[in-house]
Amino acid sequence: MKIYKISFIVILVLTKNVLASTIYGTHLWGTFAIDPLTGDAANLSVFNAASQDGVALAYGGGTLYGTNMWGTFAIDPLTGTATNLSGFSAASQDGVALAYGDGTLYGTNMWGTFAIDPLTGTATNLSGFSAASQDGVALAYGGGTLYGTNMWGTFAIDPLTGAATNLSGFSAASQDGVALAYGDGTLYGTNMWGTFAIDPLTGDAANLSGFNAASQDGVALAYGDGTLYGTNMWGTFAIDPMTGDATNLSGFSAASQDGVALAVSAVPLPAPLLLLLSGVGVLLGLMGRSRFGLVPFTSKA
Repeated sequence: MKIYKISFIVILVLTKNVLASTIYGTHLWGTFAIDPLTGDAANLSVFNAASQDGVALAYGGGTLYGTNMWGTFAIDPLTGTATNLSGFSAASQDGVALAYGDGTLYGTNMWGTFAIDPLTGTATNLSGFSAASQDGVALAYGGGTLYGTNMWGTFAIDPLTGAATNLSGFSAASQDGVALAYGDGTLYGTNMWGTFAIDPLTGDAANLSGFNAASQDGVALAYGDGTLYGTNMWGTFAIDPMTGDATNLSGFSAASQDGVALAVSAVPLPAPLLLLLSGVGVLLGLMGRSRFGLVPFTSKA
């Protein structure tokens, strides 16, 4: 079984509250906003350096944070302005997945985990993984713990010590981890077959449901307001965490809106974006660049 290579990079952040909602996205050219109900897109800004190309994204403290093979950068969600924070001092800090928790950015990749100071951009290695089963493909933060998932199973990481502990191995290929989210004490994962829930205490994984359309294949996942949100190359969809039912929200009108990463933050919709998204969205062109994509994995089976 293969998890197919994604040869494009777009990172999406869903910002939602009672009054309004929007999706923030970034790719190798800049940032944009998408109305999750209509799919309309509005351009925010263009990156001024290759070092700001997006591979992973997280939201925290009113700021968007991104990481890639060169370092970390911050994006102002009101203006779209991107600022480099720092370059990584070692290959072990190249960004594959990113999470924000308790004022700190956390990243993971094939070598281990690292912490990033969002004020200074300083990156510090936490620990190296003791087994290939702990290689980072997706990352989530919840309850004071970092959680990761990959083709073999799930693992927990102590953010203070960097110690990684395997939770469980997946019992079926349908539970291979491509995306991960934490909400209300439960881990949720999604992949090309459907969604599954993981007990963070025991590591037990249970399939929720299979997707009924290719447009619901899971590439990215986030949790907010009791709902799971996903995005991929076709559009956005919502998943009921109790039943596993998936509902398409909107289809994307351009390849520039393809989703690879997703996060939810309960903050008000910026007023400037309300104006931008009230009309026809500004569409962004996107060409694939495989060196920023997800590395294809082949399972042991």
